[in-house]
Amino acid sequence: VVNSGAMLAQWTNDVWKATAHRVIVPDAEEASQHRYTLPFFAVADTSAVVETHPVLVPEGEKPRYAPTTSGEYIRMRLKAMED
Repeated sequence: VVNSGAMLAQWTNDVWKATAHRVIVPDAEEASQHRYTLPFFAVADTSAVVETHPVLVPEGEKPRYAPTTSGEYIRMRLKAMED
C-alpha cells in the first residue's frame, strides 16, 4: 500500500491522487492480530521546483497547478493548517 501525498499529486497533475491517511478499525477477530506499519516520508529539497512534467499534461491543456518550490509548497500547507 502506498499513500501518496498532495505534493506528489501536484507534481503529477493529479495522475497520482493524494490519499486520505486514516486507519479503519477492524472487526474483533482482525483486531486480535498484530499489525505493523512502517511509514516513510520523503520531502524534496526546499529549493526543488515542484512543477508538472509536460508528459502528464494533456495536449491543449494547462497544468492544474502553478510551479512552485518544495519550500514554498510546505509553507503554504502549514499556513493552511493555521487558518
